[in-house]
Formats: sequence, C-alpha cells, structure tokens
Amino acid sequence: MAMQRLSINGTAIDCERYGQGEPLLLLHGAGVSGASWEPQIKTLADRFNLIVPDIRGHGGSAQHAEPYSIPQFADDMIALLDALGIEGALVCGHSMGGAVAQQMAARYPTRVKALIIAESNFGFDNPFMQAMMSFSGWLSRMIGIKRLASMTARQLANRSPQAVPVIEAGFAPHIANPENFWNVYQANSQYSGRAELSRIQCPTLVLIAQNNRATHGYGRTMVQLIPGARLEIIPNAGHLLNWDNTPAFNQAVLRFFDEVK
Repeated sequence: MAMQRLSINGTAIDCERYGQGEPLLLLHGAGVSGASWEPQIKTLADRFNLIVPDIRGHGGSAQHAEPYSIPQFADDMIALLDALGIEGALVCGHSMGGAVAQQMAARYPTRVKALIIAESNFGFDNPFMQAMMSFSGWLSRMIGIKRLASMTARQLANRSPQAVPVIEAGFAPHIANPENFWNVYQANSQYSGRAELSRIQCPTLVLIAQNNRATHGYGRTMVQLIPGARLEIIPNAGHLLNWDNTPAFNQAVLRFFDEVK
C-alpha cells in the first residue's frame, strides 16, 4: 500500500494505491471514505493498480466551506488521474461514487475505459423523491450528525456488522464539522444526471442489490439510457453489497473488467 496526499484543483486529496496492472479507480459513497472498499482490496490488487481516494470533503481529504457538487467531485477525480500520470482508467463507483463515475464517463469519455455503477442513482429528479430528500434532511438535522452516523452504520451494515466501525470512522470528520456533512448532503440531493446518461459510451455494468428495492428502478432506467449497458443483481445483499456478499461482488467486478479488456 502507498498513501499519497496530492494537491488537486486547489484542495488536498488523500489517495491509497495498491497492486500492479491496469488502473482501477474505486469511488466510495457519501459520508464515508475509501476505507469502505476494504473487502475488495486484496482480491482486486492481485489484478489491478488500485486507486482508492477519499473524495473532497470525506475521510482524510480536505474540507471546504463552499458548496460541493457531483460534477465537481468528477472533475477532481479526472485531475487526480492527471496528477498520477494516468490517461485512462477503469472506474467502479458505489452509491454517491456511482454518480461521480457517471459524470466522469459522460463528460470525459476518453478517460473512462469501462464503468461499474453499483447501487447508485442519477439524481432525485421527481417531486416525490425531492420531498423525501427534504424530509430526510430536516430529520437528520433534528437528530444530529453523531446520532445519524450511528443509525446509518447500523442500518447499512445490518447484514455486515464488521462494517459498522468503518462507517462510523468515515463519519467522524462530519461529526467534527457538521456543515461539511450538509455540503455533501446538498451535493447529492441537488444532483441531476439523467440527461447525461446517454452520453456514456464506454462498456457499463450496473449492479443492484437483491434486497434493496430502492435502487432497482434507478438501475433498470440506467441500463435503458446508457448505450449497451447491462444489469446484474448481487444476491443476498443490501445497499452495502460489496460487504454483504463480497464474493459475488468481487467476481462480478473481475468478470466484467476481464470481458471488456
């Protein structure tokens, strides 16, 4: 493992590197950090040059008072590849990381060689989901970030209790600086990427978890809108599918990227 701190677009980004081979960028979800990829590191590092950053405002990377956005996160990741001297990479994003990966592929088509979007969405662009996000934001502010972190960890990791300390550690910087968390929350709640899905031209695999029906509609719509994309369901898993069914998730990643080489 090699840890690097790089200056990217005027901010400090922490990034861990593992293994040798074709570059594979792993993008984590909202509120956590690159440590959420722990179950994948050993298996994937045998085949790939893994690039595992903490996205701006997350983990050990710098926080900022200014609002964040999903396109900004995508721009950061392209600049990160530039800083590492990598022209093109495979990209796998989970949850918010999947939205960031979508933006990278749509806006920088020559830089993303193949794409996996896992348990993600393309924005909350209908009135019902917007209302739900507003209510969720209000409720989260009422209970506070510390309590929210504990509840989130136990809900997401109800099938994988070993992930609880990883999620709680990921939320620690947000507990120390709640406004940073709300910047992240706003970046997700205001994201609208449906119109750009048709611009994704690289081979794309959309992964959804069997037991999290909340993402099934998004996954199927993405497969319809992204040219040539295909869908795979990870069995016996919830939103944290890379922990809940690690063997199935890892095999899906290896199989897809082997097929598109």
